[in-house]
Amino acid sequence: MTTVRTTSTRVNYAANEPHGLALAANAARAGLVVTNVTGTTCYLLFGTDDASDERFTYALGPGDVLEMTNGVVYDGAITYGWANATNGFLMVSEWLRVEA
Repeated sequence: MTTVRTTSTRVNYAANEPHGLALAANAARAGLVVTNVTGTTCYLLFGTDDASDERFTYALGPGDVLEMTNGVVYDGAITYGWANATNGFLMVSEWLRVEA
């Protein structure tokens, strides 16, 4: 009998980095939460290109949260980019399905 459980990780990305990879592609992803803890907009792009104010999937304003915890959860790469942020961070949490 296979038991399925989840594990989680949380990472903060500083706002003084203009863009980067928030999450690598992961077929075992069961959920994610991304929180913008800055005073400016953070752009998220589903894919590996750099996210920007001209190329994004989600635009998270100050304090906004993207939550994918039920139903369909995107399991590809997610990149981020800032709109002139210098202080704060992007908080990224991911849950993975693990068969034991």
